[in-house]
Amino acid sequence: MAMTRTRLAIEGDLTAQSAVFNRDRLRAFLDSGYELDLDLSCVTALDVAGLQLLLVVGREAAKTKRQLRLASPSTCITETLELVNLSPAMSGHVDG
Repeated sequence: MAMTRTRLAIEGDLTAQSAVFNRDRLRAFLDSGYELDLDLSCVTALDVAGLQLLLVVGREAAKTKRQLRLASPSTCITETLELVNLSPAMSGHVDG
């Protein structure tokens, strides 16, 4: 049976300043038990804390045999993934 997908939009900065807020939202997202689509089209800034948050969420999803999909990543997301050479590793997880 296919697992249901759910979508969560993150808007604005995905940085240290918003880490606690976004961590709590993403934790609830993980706890939902659904496949995960993160709409990142409106993310305007990404720093190391935001990147780490995305990596942790991806790892936690994988532990429960679920897939995290980055939906419509903004330019700052794709540029950062390319800069840190994570673009190839995330290629199966990017929709967009």
